[in-house]
Amino acid sequence: SIDNPKKKTLGLEVDNADPAKLFVVGVKKGTVMDGYNGEQPENKVEAGCFIMRVSAADAGNSAVSGSQAMEKILKKSPKQVDLVCKRAKQFRVPLTLAEKGDVGVQLPKRPLGNSLLVTEVKANGAVEAWNAENPDQIIEPWDRIVAVDGKSGKVAELQKLIKAAQKSGKVVLTIIRVASEVLSEEAAPE
Repeated sequence: SIDNPKKKTLGLEVDNADPAKLFVVGVKKGTVMDGYNGEQPENKVEAGCFIMRVSAADAGNSAVSGSQAMEKILKKSPKQVDLVCKRAKQFRVPLTLAEKGDVGVQLPKRPLGNSLLVTEVKANGAVEAWNAENPDQIIEPWDRIVAVDGKSGKVAELQKLIKAAQKSGKVVLTIIRVASEVLSEEAAPE
């Protein structure tokens, strides 16, 4: 539980592009969340964490999921808030692109922060080919690209690096997802 008796801004910077979970982009210095992190180093909420559920005393204590609903509660600066967070699992994927081919993923039209959210794996692209050959390390919707050829940065920089890689024909994507992510029943193939 994070106590906020004076209802100050929590100081969490989040990306809500994934409809199911919030991605922590950063924690502002000198805020309630920064203070919590100093007191609870083993339970730090920091950039790269995923917020799965939020509940707040002021919001009737019921746990809320869904990124937009969770973000709404966090913006209200509740007196007390409980977060269910999960750490990220990271892996690297070396791709060989077809001539003038693209990486083969759909990204949001207006991405935010310091990662690119994969919203779809396109047919006949480099990622689909990788997935077919590497079933233990597939890239799937709602994964995030956090670095391109070992370089991380803001979204615009990552997009530039991907464009440059398309010219060279080779790229290494660093991907993150929730550490214990298991496909939900609705997403499982029939």
